[in-house]
Amino acid sequence: MYIPRLRRINDAIREIKQKDPNSVISWKLIQHLIKEEKLTAMWFGNSWLVNLDELYGFFKKGGKQ
Repeated sequence: MYIPRLRRINDAIREIKQKDPNSVISWKLIQHLIKEEKLTAMWFGNSWLVNLDELYGFFKKGGKQ
């Protein structure tokens, strides 16, 4: 059974930057991907949650959806 790794945007960025400290990914970039419907997100409480696997997959494909 697949269990998505949902993270707040800031937590997703922190996790990516731990693996790649030189990454230029930003909150605004992820927000833009959500608005353009290239990334699925859900509003929970007072923050956006993104699927970390989907975010990695987006960049792995070179941003092509």
